[in-house]
Amino acid sequence: MKNKNHVSRYLFHLLKQFRAIAILYAILYFLAYPFIMLMQILTLSMGGSQRYVANALPIYGAPTLLILATLATGLITPYIIFSYLYKRADMDTYFALPIRKSKLFLIQTFFAWLIQIVPILIMNGLGYAIALIASKTSPLFVMNVNHDNARALLFSSLIFMMGSFFLMILSILAILCTTSLFNGIVYGIVLNGFPYVLFFLWQSYQVNFPGYTSTISQPLQKGLTDVSTIGLMKQESPLLFHDNFLRAISALWESNFLFGRLTDHDRFMTLFMWVLLAFVLSLPLLALATYLYKIRKVERIQSTSIFRYFYPIVIYSFGVMLLMSSLKTFIDESYNWYAEALTVFLIGFALYYVVQIIRYHGWPKFFSNLGIYILVFILSFGLNFTLSKTQTRILTYQVPKLNQIGKAQIVTADQMRYDEEPYEHERPYIYFEPYGTVNKFEIYDTKGKEDIDHVRQIHKAILKDITDNNRTDSWRSVGHHEDVAAIQIYYYDVANRLIMVRTYDVYDKDLQKEIEMLINHPLYTYQIPAYEEKGY
Repeated sequence: MKNKNHVSRYLFHLLKQFRAIAILYAILYFLAYPFIMLMQILTLSMGGSQRYVANALPIYGAPTLLILATLATGLITPYIIFSYLYKRADMDTYFALPIRKSKLFLIQTFFAWLIQIVPILIMNGLGYAIALIASKTSPLFVMNVNHDNARALLFSSLIFMMGSFFLMILSILAILCTTSLFNGIVYGIVLNGFPYVLFFLWQSYQVNFPGYTSTISQPLQKGLTDVSTIGLMKQESPLLFHDNFLRAISALWESNFLFGRLTDHDRFMTLFMWVLLAFVLSLPLLALATYLYKIRKVERIQSTSIFRYFYPIVIYSFGVMLLMSSLKTFIDESYNWYAEALTVFLIGFALYYVVQIIRYHGWPKFFSNLGIYILVFILSFGLNFTLSKTQTRILTYQVPKLNQIGKAQIVTADQMRYDEEPYEHERPYIYFEPYGTVNKFEIYDTKGKEDIDHVRQIHKAILKDITDNNRTDSWRSVGHHEDVAAIQIYYYDVANRLIMVRTYDVYDKDLQKEIEMLINHPLYTYQIPAYEEKGY
């Protein structure tokens, strides 16, 4: 191992040792992409399919199953390559090799990545080659509608390279910090799930405030009969790496995507930069993992801990987030909040104590753990209370600045009354959240900064009315108060990108008249449907 070729020789030794895994991965990746493409081509080519196809079929599609296979192998491979770290005899053998620990670890990590990425890139390229040959030899097929297939191959390969490396890092950290394979798998799942729990916890504090709107129609224009309904809750974040990895590659094959031409270019570049950011982050994490590998002690295997503070940090931080999420969910939905809080406390403690039993391989001290748990619960309760109050207030009273707005809209609508009139399918319709799909509506578009500022002042007047009259009804009840008009306010930036949407009940009659004068149309007010008045 001391000669200059020791790295390549050791890599070759690892390949011989794990050749079955390497072959299995290659078969898996082949079945996930090139094989499916071949089957699709053969199926469509047989049986005279040409007779029934007017246009050539785009055959070069997103390698979705290959992405999912990469996600799976990226998370699992470290547990295969570093399984010896849970066995004292094997660990002694590896640490006795005439090579520095840090170099040994880096070589093994590189190999774990190599047995994935080499066959992935080969299969990704093979899929491209199969589609290219099919499109050149048969009039039935064409590569893809966006005509940028070479770049799709290049960028998808780059994302595969970066993503497959980052996917391993959190599993490796879990292995290095745990004392058994079971703990390593559990804490690997926790570390990979940590960003998702954090993201969705934060999302839970961004809803259910006065004016909250979850679903809208876009584009919102008069006369349109075909509009899309979209959700406003953000589902993309740098924290959601696994989703970003999948979406970044899939975005390359979207039908309206072409580099530098359409709006989806911006979305792809955002996702691509998030994957790149994760890859850059993986480098200091790799340095941390190298250090942890160097100081890992053989005698700590199967003990209560490898590193004293790893388990407490993960358990308490993850526990705080789960408690906050539970408190937010149950307390927000119940007037009997103290009973719900007590329920969360008791269930949380039971789960916490079970985790401690597993951690210590026996019964831990009851009262000391109860005391620690009470402190964790108080912290969770306090954070939940603070965020619930502060975020609700911030979001409720948020009004974009005038220089941020390029256009504003006010929408008023009436609910569909199927008992009183037939539904007209060809009539323009929109999605108006209090009522769902409606075909009686009016859309007002501002024509200049003066109109935009007028809309902002109306918005502020509605907020003042909410404060002065303590209108704390649930956002779900908006649009269902008799003789009260429900409106939506839309704000767009100068590039016509949506900034904010709010939905309100307008109680004040003078304010209703002011809005009617501005939009030059009477507001639709809620009237109890006839079938409800009759008690049906």
